[in-house]
Amino acid sequence: MHILRIISLLTVSLFLMSCGGGGESNSSNTVAFVESLKLEASSLSNPKGRFFDITAEVRLSDGTKQSDALITNWVASDPSIVTITKLTDRSVRINTNNTGSVEITATHRGVSASVSLTITPAEIENVVVELRLRLRDSIAKGANFEIHAIGMSTDHLAVDLTNQVQWSTSESQILQIIEVNDIVNLKGENFGTANVVATFEGIDYIKEFTVSKIQALATKVENFGAFDSAIGEDGLQYSAWFENNFSLDDKLKLAIYNDSLELIDETTMFDNTDGLGIRVLKVAANSGLNSPTQAIVAYTTIDGLYVTTRTNSNWSAPITMASGNTGRQSISEAIELKLDESGNALLLWEFNSQGYYSVYSNETRNWSEAAQIPLLDFMHAYPKFSLTLNNNGQGIVLWQSWDDNTRWHLYSTMINISNPEQTSWSEQILIDSHRLGIEYDVALSNQGQILLAYDSEDELIRVVKYSSETGWGLPIIVSDNNEQRGSSPKIILNDNENAAVFWHNSYNTQLRVARFQPSIGWLTPENIDNPTESGPATPQWLAFKFTNDNKILAQLYFIGVIPLEVSFTESNSWQTSKLEDIAWSAKGTRVSLAETEMNNEGSGMMFWIESYTVYEDDGSNGTLSDLYIAPFRFEQ
Repeated sequence: MHILRIISLLTVSLFLMSCGGGGESNSSNTVAFVESLKLEASSLSNPKGRFFDITAEVRLSDGTKQSDALITNWVASDPSIVTITKLTDRSVRINTNNTGSVEITATHRGVSASVSLTITPAEIENVVVELRLRLRDSIAKGANFEIHAIGMSTDHLAVDLTNQVQWSTSESQILQIIEVNDIVNLKGENFGTANVVATFEGIDYIKEFTVSKIQALATKVENFGAFDSAIGEDGLQYSAWFENNFSLDDKLKLAIYNDSLELIDETTMFDNTDGLGIRVLKVAANSGLNSPTQAIVAYTTIDGLYVTTRTNSNWSAPITMASGNTGRQSISEAIELKLDESGNALLLWEFNSQGYYSVYSNETRNWSEAAQIPLLDFMHAYPKFSLTLNNNGQGIVLWQSWDDNTRWHLYSTMINISNPEQTSWSEQILIDSHRLGIEYDVALSNQGQILLAYDSEDELIRVVKYSSETGWGLPIIVSDNNEQRGSSPKIILNDNENAAVFWHNSYNTQLRVARFQPSIGWLTPENIDNPTESGPATPQWLAFKFTNDNKILAQLYFIGVIPLEVSFTESNSWQTSKLEDIAWSAKGTRVSLAETEMNNEGSGMMFWIESYTVYEDDGSNGTLSDLYIAPFRFEQ
């Protein structure tokens, strides 16, 4: 019995020794356990929106770190304040959602550790300076736009700091900060580049802006009732516009700029017109250098037709050319005004379905008494008429009308304002068509040659020539015989008898041109490439000229995109490029008018109106418009 007990005790002792229990000499075979867990945070306090990164360090009972630990149990004491996202096996990212204090706890194999974090209110970490309604960091001279300081907070929200920052500019002669109706605006004072500085909490946030070679004639106008412009001597730009603000604060403004956009003269012809308004506005300028008559402005209101003449750098008081009251007894929108290099001018208008004219003499500086144009019955005319004049005072009047069989006719008559008695006002039918509204254009050389381009019922582009010796010739088709839907022709002619007709194919909006050379005749039509990415769109022609050395210059734009310049160079090829420097660049704007005045040297002025929607604090909205001009010059 004792022997068996001794054997049993010996067996248990041997078993315990083999398992390493109780023996110091076998400690190297002991399995280590997790003794502690330590959390290390990238920060203990952050503003809302910033994150914390937390890394866990696992220490074992043998004093070593557990490098392969996989910690899956992470808990936030308040999940509404933070969210936890795993980064690695032993680290997480704490995203902050609200302010407050929160405790993050990690647990691994029964051992836990915590770290306390504080989330403070969001802070501004950057300030962005931007112009409202602008796509580019540029502004026109004379224009002002709302400027904003937008703070970007740590919680990724945009905060309007416009009224909390301190505003300044690096060059006050180029850019100025002004207030308009308690709203901060940036105004372009002079051409150049300068910095706008917004200082917030002692930190300067800087943005560079450029005052580009664009002049704002008028800004933030409720409506431009009428506008016109012309280039005169030495490239001077004569502009007239009517500001209609629907509050009887209406103005007729006249301004003259040189090609460097320096203001030569500005005049307010009248204001507060008692609601009469300007219906039509025409400007004619004299490109000659030896005439005291520099420009003429004609305009109509509901009660009459008026003209003002600029001679020897002074505008005359308005002269009443015709008076009208209501209904059919009012002046229509059919007004034409031309001024030749000698300073003589012709004014045409329609009153009560009859045509009238008056001739201005540069010698006497007086207008002739208004006379009725015989044979011109405008009762059925649409549009009323067009007037083309050369530098010698020779011209042509064209108008459309329909007969009792609803056939449309294009009529013409020749004029000579230098010798009004030579004008017979005899009319001649040029085109007979069933088509409503014939689209046409006419060019007149200083030698008296006339070319008329028009689109007819078969949608082909035709040209007919007039000379004083032979009269009107037979029409010639200049578009391809198989090309349909040609429309909106424009024609140019120089004194060397070179000519060109532009049109567009209304089916595929392809731009087309046919050139005429005296020694060859009409050449095969060519395509003009459109370098924009706007897709199909109808082009609007702005200006066409022959240079003195027979190069062709044209300017056009597609609705809503950057204007283009087109030139036919000595390399016998067409070149098309974007006029980036004078492109309108406002967000959400509508270009409602774009025209160009260009001289034979390829320089001139482009003008346009930008309209945009403004929103008031009460939720209402309205439309304002800006009027701009910009000089340009074709590279030759």
